[in-house]
Amino acid sequence: RDVPERHRSLRAAFDQSWRLLSDKQRDAFAQLSVFRGGFDREAASAVAGADLRLLSELASKSLVRRSEFGRYELHELLRQYAAEKLAAEPADGRPSTRERHARHYAGMLLERQDALLGPEMTVARDELRGELDNLRVALEWMVTEGDEPAALAALEAFNAFLWMHSWFEGGETLER
Repeated sequence: RDVPERHRSLRAAFDQSWRLLSDKQRDAFAQLSVFRGGFDREAASAVAGADLRLLSELASKSLVRRSEFGRYELHELLRQYAAEKLAAEPADGRPSTRERHARHYAGMLLERQDALLGPEMTVARDELRGELDNLRVALEWMVTEGDEPAALAALEAFNAFLWMHSWFEGGETLER
């Protein structure tokens, strides 16, 4: 009872942190919630418009964490909070954050598809392996919300990636 209201629950603490952010920081933080399992600076810029300065500002406020491999991640509770904020934003006619996320990762798959079946397969496979959670989320969005030809092309590239790993559980993902 003797602590301020902003310290009485996680939601209150998150709300207090949210209020302290600038509009640009709020927008970027909410958009970063579409990532799963981390992201790199290039992806943050392409999907959320978050440059290095903005990522550093969010990291200094302990909302984004930078790993030792140069990747960024959001704690799952913070990601869920930011996803709620993103869902509450009105559509403004531009491509949605989820659509930009799906396009970014589908493009990544398609760029590496030939390499997955060629002499540089280990490099392409290793690049994609760190993005597995993002690839799955992007493909699920493409299948349910995107256009069919783009989804099929991305699924074909994803199948090549799964085949390289002999990950048969990927067949269930593709079937779904």
